[in-house]
Amino acid sequence: INAEYMGCQKELEVFQQQLEDLRYPFLPDSEEEVAIGFERAELLIGSPDAYTRAQQIIQEQEEKVVQLRKLAELQQCLTTCKRCLHDECWSTLMTALVELDGWLVEHSAVTCLVPELKNRVELEVERQRTAAVALLCDRIPQAQEEAANFQVVCDRQGVGAIPSELRDDLERRFYQQLTARILGWTRDQLSSAQWLNDVTCPEAWMPDCKITRATHTIVGRILRILDIASATTADRVEAESKMQCVEWMIELLRIVIPTLHAQQLEVASLCFLLYNDRIYTAAHLQRWLAERSEVDRQVASSLQVAAQQFVAEAGSVMDLCMAREAEKAVDIVYAAAGLNGVSDPRRQKKISGAMGQVMNHLKILQRVWKEALSQSLFFTCLGHIVDSVITAIITELLLVDTIDDGDAHKLVEILEPFLVMPQWFVDVRSLTSSAAVIHASTSAKGSIERYTTNWSRFYALLLILPLNVDGFSASVRNRRSGLDEEDLFKVSTLRFRDSSLLRKLHEEIGKK
Repeated sequence: INAEYMGCQKELEVFQQQLEDLRYPFLPDSEEEVAIGFERAELLIGSPDAYTRAQQIIQEQEEKVVQLRKLAELQQCLTTCKRCLHDECWSTLMTALVELDGWLVEHSAVTCLVPELKNRVELEVERQRTAAVALLCDRIPQAQEEAANFQVVCDRQGVGAIPSELRDDLERRFYQQLTARILGWTRDQLSSAQWLNDVTCPEAWMPDCKITRATHTIVGRILRILDIASATTADRVEAESKMQCVEWMIELLRIVIPTLHAQQLEVASLCFLLYNDRIYTAAHLQRWLAERSEVDRQVASSLQVAAQQFVAEAGSVMDLCMAREAEKAVDIVYAAAGLNGVSDPRRQKKISGAMGQVMNHLKILQRVWKEALSQSLFFTCLGHIVDSVITAIITELLLVDTIDDGDAHKLVEILEPFLVMPQWFVDVRSLTSSAAVIHASTSAKGSIERYTTNWSRFYALLLILPLNVDGFSASVRNRRSGLDEEDLFKVSTLRFRDSSLLRKLHEEIGKK
């Protein structure tokens, strides 16, 4: 580079002298000197275009000298960087990298005249920058907490000011590594065998229910990251990186548990935990948005969509769980193979056993679900299962061929334990006085009717089934049976075989 620079400089001086000679070819002291001057000028010029060509050559040489000077500056800059990297002299390295960035803005103009240097220059510059980035990355420690700030870490390590281009690269790497560690922690929390450890929802504004400890911890961390990303002190790279981290954490919350723990989720109580987790997460995302008036539109839209997805998934989880649990309970009812032949001791034992089993199953669900769900959701879910069971019992009861007095009393005796179920739907928090306790039975009946469709029908059937003809007739006349015309016709047909009595009852039922 130096040799070519000196050669260009010498050629430039020659051309400049020749140009001066063309401008002032002689001093006209005599005719002879004038002739000699014109002869010399003629030799220099050669043609009318020679002067223009000479100027062009001078301009090209001047440009080449400028470019060679810039290459010399680059060489000096790269040498400084290499020495600083070797000595780990951070302040000088930062200055050299700033100068290198400034030089790179103009490097395309330098290499156009000497294209053979282009690849060598670019490779050398990239090598030095890569070495600087690697060394700085090693010097800047890996952060573990979501609140870690790139600039604070750099200042603490004495790295100092970093050129803008290099700073963006290093900062992105810093936050990418932090995001990777947070996502790894999130995945470990959700994939662990301890994911189902639960905790009572601590927020006063949320219903009293159980959620998994993993979701509670992860949602808390998501909210802290959102606060940091939305703070006015967060720069662009930090905000973008942490919002990306939040989006990926939300995606892991949605995917990991249903994928890795699908078999465990066949247990209803764990299904409810997942349901509560989904609602808990959605509620916190929506609350975070509601409490902040100035949120980036794209961020707000992304969080709103995520909250809606969690709510929809909660509904799907609950629907699937309810369908599965209702099917299990109804299958137990159908295991009795109908309610016919209760007068036979073996049939009575089988029917009584099936009804006792389904009642025990409902008691277990009632006890476990009450701890996991909020009260309103608990009543809704339990009401769905109870309604499925009593609907199946009513169906089986009305399919019996005939029911005499003895069979009627035995069936009522077998089904009577189900009459305690209204007590499961009492809001115990409202029982704060003796008057409230006395009123509880009425309240229980009204409550179970809100959450079931066939309880009144089931209760009325058990009341009217053991009545004799007179009692049945009085119940119809007084309109106290609680059954519709179709059920009354069916029950009277099952209970009473005397055609004249039956015809009379049917007439009374038709009139009422």
